[in-house]
Amino acid sequence: MTIAVTGATGALGGLIARNLAERGVPQRLLAHTPERAPRLPLATVQAFWAYPGFVDT
Repeated sequence: MTIAVTGATGALGGLIARNLAERGVPQRLLAHTPERAPRLPLATVQAFWAYPGFVDT
């Protein structure tokens, strides 16, 4: 199962993403500025825009 983490560039979202990475959990990091998102193993970074359908499956 892949976990979506919103706010991956912030303090709390970044902490959650790093903790999930340490546990080997696949993630999709959602951020308004994806270039600032942490680069973590098993994580893909996706731009977050507030409209329906922004996460493709």
